[in-house]
Amino acid sequence: VGGLALMPLVPVAEIGPGFFRTCASIYLLIWVCVPAGLEWARPWELLGFALFTLLFLMYYASLWLEKVPARSWLLEITSVIGFCAVIASSLSDSATGLPLDEALVRAPNFLFSTLSLGAAMSGMLLGHWYLVAPELSLVPIKRLTGTLVGALVAQGVVLALTVSPELGMVPTSLLPRVQHLLVAYPYFLLGRALVGLVGTFGLAVLTMWLLREGSTQAATGFLYTAVLTVAVGELIARFLFQLTRVPV
Repeated sequence: VGGLALMPLVPVAEIGPGFFRTCASIYLLIWVCVPAGLEWARPWELLGFALFTLLFLMYYASLWLEKVPARSWLLEITSVIGFCAVIASSLSDSATGLPLDEALVRAPNFLFSTLSLGAAMSGMLLGHWYLVAPELSLVPIKRLTGTLVGALVAQGVVLALTVSPELGMVPTSLLPRVQHLLVAYPYFLLGRALVGLVGTFGLAVLTMWLLREGSTQAATGFLYTAVLTVAVGELIARFLFQLTRVPV
């Protein structure tokens, strides 16, 4: 979802349709694994992702056709529906509904995770494109890397507010689970923060510096590593969420 939503940051007139076809093909292959995690017990999540999948397939088909005037509009609609499905996923595991303050913690956590994964992956794929077309402007990859940095900072702020009871910002309904998380899984939480957030942030900052120096090959290498670290961090976060229902 995040990768598709960030594709408009890359101007199609400058880079050509090949990049979009490559990205969409890779994201489609990744998306094949998603239905395994969906359940009939969460109908809004299921409906959202089913609609997103339909729109995604329509957009993917349009990439192989010439002069489709509604292609950019279709991508925007697909992205919006995808984000709505992510929000539905973050809120749909409770049969009785979530308190508003807890919902306001969960939804941003899932959305920023989506953006960080998408920015890292799209940035890495775009970096490989510079290896065959070095004359391309560096503005698009700088935008994607900047989005990655911003998403990581936002994730760090949300995480700090969520797992720090002393700040007084933890929702009342979430407080017992946060205390359980801190006692039972401190090392997993530390790994999530250090690998998924701090480590990826350092790689993104180094990438920005390398792009200013014009070293796209080295920047692509750091973005490739950032894809791995952000993915590991998100896997740990989802693992902790399944155990404690605390969005980290």
